[in-house]
Amino acid sequence: MPNYMLIAPDILPILGFVKGWQAASVSRVNGPYFAGTLNGLKVYVTPNIAAGKFVVGVNDGDFAASAAVKNIYAA
Repeated sequence: MPNYMLIAPDILPILGFVKGWQAASVSRVNGPYFAGTLNGLKVYVTPNIAAGKFVVGVNDGDFAASAAVKNIYAA
């Protein structure tokens, strides 16, 4: 089950309309930052992803169990 998502900055305003979105108090806006959670999924904004794109991934304590799946849905 995915536990994090990396999104392009232009996707963040859309999440405000999605049920289950909880914004974090953001103190840092340069580079990647934690933006909030979407139904328990940690969401990070990164300028290193092209506009309208995102990556959903799994991070586990075991290196072999950690993976990322790119662009399940394009925005």
